[in-house]
Amino acid sequence: MRTLKKDFELRKKWYSNRSSTIYPLDIDKGSDFCLSFINYWKLKNKIFDLKMNLRFYDEKGNFVNLYELYIVKNHNEFFLKKIVGNKFKGIVEVEFISPSNLGYPFPGVTGFYISPKKLISGVHATGRILSNTEIKNFQNGIEESNFSIKFKKNSITPFFSTYNSNDLKKKNVIQIKLFNKLNQMIKFKKINNILLAPFENKIFYLKDFFSENILLNTKYCKIKITNNNIFTRMVCGNYHINKHHYEVTHSFAVQKNLKDYISNKYNNSKVDHMSYLPYVKPKELSLKLRVFPTNLKSKINATHYVYDKKKKVFLKGDKFIIEPHKNFFEYSVKNQKEEFGFFSAKQNKIPARINTSFIYGNNNKNDLNTDIALGFKSINVPHKFTHWGSFLSNNSTETIISIRKISHYKKKSNSKAQIIFYGKNFSKRIRLNFKQDDYKIIYFSKLHKNLNKEFKGFSWIMNCDSGDGMEVFWNTFNKKFVSGCHSF
Repeated sequence: MRTLKKDFELRKKWYSNRSSTIYPLDIDKGSDFCLSFINYWKLKNKIFDLKMNLRFYDEKGNFVNLYELYIVKNHNEFFLKKIVGNKFKGIVEVEFISPSNLGYPFPGVTGFYISPKKLISGVHATGRILSNTEIKNFQNGIEESNFSIKFKKNSITPFFSTYNSNDLKKKNVIQIKLFNKLNQMIKFKKINNILLAPFENKIFYLKDFFSENILLNTKYCKIKITNNNIFTRMVCGNYHINKHHYEVTHSFAVQKNLKDYISNKYNNSKVDHMSYLPYVKPKELSLKLRVFPTNLKSKINATHYVYDKKKKVFLKGDKFIIEPHKNFFEYSVKNQKEEFGFFSAKQNKIPARINTSFIYGNNNKNDLNTDIALGFKSINVPHKFTHWGSFLSNNSTETIISIRKISHYKKKSNSKAQIIFYGKNFSKRIRLNFKQDDYKIIYFSKLHKNLNKEFKGFSWIMNCDSGDGMEVFWNTFNKKFVSGCHSF
């Protein structure tokens, strides 16, 4: 099992001509799915020879359709109902291939689930089928978790989705464990001999396997996949049955690598924060930070900092004890003046990965929110100079881009950045300056007046001269829903 630091070191050596991911689809009753992305291969990496394939398989693994794209534009959007029809349940494998080195085998794309009532929830690329050249070392199975559970009888059910690789299997086991708010396992279910045929796939609704009383007391779940031919990151979340709406996020693996701690050498006078949990909260949205007890053992003494807009500095606040292996940690940002803040840790034995959900809401009438899967930022994470993402917009929505800059080190630097937005017959460039600890909130409506009733896709890419401590989130919302994700 590799550490976070080793993962980033290996990425520099990756060579791959193929990048892919798989999304579950349930197009019915007027719903749709939109795949949207910016051509960062060209804009960031100067790769011009790129082809996209969309392969559709039904739930039994039968090949249904192939859509090929030979010319990838700067901004791209594909509403899949136009390709696969008004009623389809299965998966789409999204594949990019090139004679050039694509490096990362995941594509930086986003999939949007659109309900019949035009509710939207988006999630970036998740799992994929491993290539023949990749090491398959998951014989004991991978446990996936870290998404919020909602349940309401005949109305809302948690779900997860997975699929078989292109191999025919004799056996395949899925295990589901449910836990209550005290982190006690309250129910276990083993599903044997399922998803055996090549590309066979399924959306699993927890209501089909557990009683109402059990689900009402469930805080989170762990799902163990033993299929070692796939990368098991799942599209999961909560399905709103009557609205035929998938409120989606992606899973994170339960952390078990006992060597994956931040080196104590960083606990020195040059470092301010060995790890921190940052957030930006626009005034229109609420925010809850949620850490599931699925991380490595640690007792973290965290200090909370809040940015003072008048003084333009972080002010030290309360201290919190976070034990991310056994207790839930939740923090609700309630003060409207608290737009920018973070939790800081500097001590021995801090896990390199502490998975965290960013739950943005806006009191919409359907009680929909985001469940953005990310986490604490370790000092091991290298500086990132390019960020990008995509969103859907129409004349009833607002999209907010939230950008923050926080350095791990005492020696800090200013940053300059430019963002270019792309859409159909649209582009807009803006320039930004960031001080040593700083943030910006950008409203898309101030850049572009969108008069379309139907949803249209937009993409953006941000380049920074200094990647120290930079990160971007986006949220799209109206009175019916809120959606969002972090940038690539």
